Parts: sequence; structure tokens; C-alpha cells
Amino acid sequence: MQFADVSKIVRWETNNLPVDTGSSRELSLQSQSLLVCPPAAPGRELGGWVWTRPVAVLVTQDGQTERIPIHNVTRIAILALAGLGAGATMLAWLVSRIAATLFRR
Repeated sequence: MQFADVSKIVRWETNNLPVDTGSSRELSLQSQSLLVCPPAAPGRELGGWVWTRPVAVLVTQDGQTERIPIHNVTRIAILALAGLGAGATMLAWLVSRIAATLFRR
């Protein structure tokens, strides 16, 4: 059995998408994408999974480029909720262990 090269299965890409503003200022939206494509038999497509997130806006004016980062508040909120869930689970386990020890007959 041969295994596929990991770089063909999982890729991390940075993309720039230019936006037409109709002025002398040029805007480009910058994003990062994680692509996961499982190997398939030759001639068959299995599909895959793509996760894309915004990273920054690039503003070019008078030959100078400014990078304005985009802060992903949703990701911070999801990580905070996951941390709270893990903390609540650990606290519930600790309370149940203490209760079992105190009220053992």
C-alpha cells in the first residue's frame, strides 16, 4: 500500500482578491485557506473540505501599500466557549469526586 504525499492532501494557501473601487486607490482582500483533499482512485474525485478565513485588506495608493488586519472575533469567541466548556466539565468532575468521597458509606 502506498501513501500519498501529505502536501497533496493538506494545503495552506494565501489568496489575494482585487476589488475594483473606481478610484486611484486599489483594494485587495487577503484570505487564508486550508484545503483537505483525500486521495482517490485515478479518474475519480472524492471531494474535500475547505476552510477559508479573512486575514487583511491591502490598500495601495500612490505606490504605497498599507495592510489593515482583520481580527476574527468569531474565532476568539469559539475558543473562549470551548475553554469555558472544558472548565465546567472539569469542575463538575471534581465536585462529583469530592461528593463521592464525602458521602461514601
